[in-house]
Amino acid sequence: PETAKRYPPREPREPETEMILSPSILLLGQTCVTDIRETPTFTIGQPSVARMSRQSPASPAEKAFLAVPSAESARASLKHITSRPHVAGTPGDHAMAEFVRDSIRAAGIPAEIDPHRVLLSYPLNRSLDLVDEEGKVLLRAPLSEDILPDDPTSDTWWRNHTFNAYSPSGEVTAPVVYANYGFPEDFDALQASGVSVVGAIVLMRYGKCFRGLKARNAEARGAVAALIYSDPAEDGFGQGSVYPEGPWRPPSSVQRGSIQFISLCPGDPSRAYLPAGASEELCGYTQSELIPTIPVLPLSYADAAPL
Repeated sequence: PETAKRYPPREPREPETEMILSPSILLLGQTCVTDIRETPTFTIGQPSVARMSRQSPASPAEKAFLAVPSAESARASLKHITSRPHVAGTPGDHAMAEFVRDSIRAAGIPAEIDPHRVLLSYPLNRSLDLVDEEGKVLLRAPLSEDILPDDPTSDTWWRNHTFNAYSPSGEVTAPVVYANYGFPEDFDALQASGVSVVGAIVLMRYGKCFRGLKARNAEARGAVAALIYSDPAEDGFGQGSVYPEGPWRPPSSVQRGSIQFISLCPGDPSRAYLPAGASEELCGYTQSELIPTIPVLPLSYADAAPL
């Protein structure tokens, strides 16, 4: 957008001491998307249709559509889709795209898988150590999700490779500063209290705003790395029983996701499907302006608690 604030590149800073952070490497991959050629124009859900029906009676198409969904079919579809990892660009992703395509076709709607070459990231290794002034390791975070005996899907390669997509590679040693949700006003409050995040690793909690904005705000204020954790008060035992006894996030669970600056321009930041240099012409930003320049790592609340 024309009103977006564009930050100039930061000069590299010498690292300080106290913590080492080493997250992921960017790789090129391929993702699959489902292309639905014919999409119903009405809103899904009984309440929505009921609201519309107050203004006009439901059409035959709406009534026919509402007769199809059921809790049983939704449960079966969700169980199948979550039965194996399906990270973008992986074989599991392609298998689930085929499942969704075939399900749509079975409903009589034409659907195809349209492959595109895009920029994706997968972690090669990550580490998080708490060290003293002499560099002695005081604590090494597991950065791994627990295997649950009653859930066979919990034991996968990805449970040991938690990451935020589009985080650059890097090794940082610096003091840690807590910045709440990572809002601009959170950084303003720190500054007003005489606390600087310049040259620091910023620790923030998930929630209230998109994770990419948290990374962007930390970077703009001069942080050299960022950690984002799930707060159990909002996404854990503070809300009720945790999985598998309940629906809330257990202690070792990590929220993954992209930290791309999608508020500037969504989609593949490299525009790999376009001719070279076309990305800036398409959305007004280059690839380097759409992804962080500081390493960012997501944490479980079990790993964040000692910090």
